[in-house]
Amino acid sequence: MQTKSFTYSFFSRMVYRYGILPANLLLLFYVLPFMFHFAIMKYFYGGLLAVLLYILNSYFFYLVKIVPYCIEIRGNTMRCSKFFLSSKVIEFPMDKIQEIRGGIFDKKPNSMYKIEVRGIRHELAFFRMIRGCKELQNILLQGVDKELYDELIARLGIDKSK
Repeated sequence: MQTKSFTYSFFSRMVYRYGILPANLLLLFYVLPFMFHFAIMKYFYGGLLAVLLYILNSYFFYLVKIVPYCIEIRGNTMRCSKFFLSSKVIEFPMDKIQEIRGGIFDKKPNSMYKIEVRGIRHELAFFRMIRGCKELQNILLQGVDKELYDELIARLGIDKSK
C-alpha cells in the first residue's frame, strides 16, 4: 500500500506558526501612542486594542489545535501529525468523516478546509497552501461514505446524471 504525504512549504509553515508574533507587535506598537497622547480616549482605544489582541490570539490558538502540518494517507486511513507544539497524532479511517466544510465545498476556494470526524472531539483543518491540495481533495472525496459524497458533489454544483 502506497503512502501519500501532504505537507506545507517552509514559508507557509513559518507564516502559520509564527505569523502571530509580528501581528501582536504591530498592535502593541499602536497601544503605546494611544496610551500617552490621547488622554480622553485612551481607555477606549486601549480597550479596543486589547479586544483586537484577544480575538487575534484566540483565533491563532484555535488554528494551532486543529491544523496538522503533515497529512498522510495510506489506503483508506488518514493520519494527521506535526501539530504546532504538540506530539499528538490523529489517525482514523476516512469513512468516519462526517462533514467537510470550507474551500471549494463552500465555494470559497481560498478558505480553510474543515473536517469533522466521528469519534474525535474536535475538528481538523488544512489550508489550500498544502502541497498537493487538489489531490488531497480528490482522495477525501473518494474516501468518504456515499451520502457525504453525494452532498459534497451537490455543493460543488456537479450534475451526476451526465
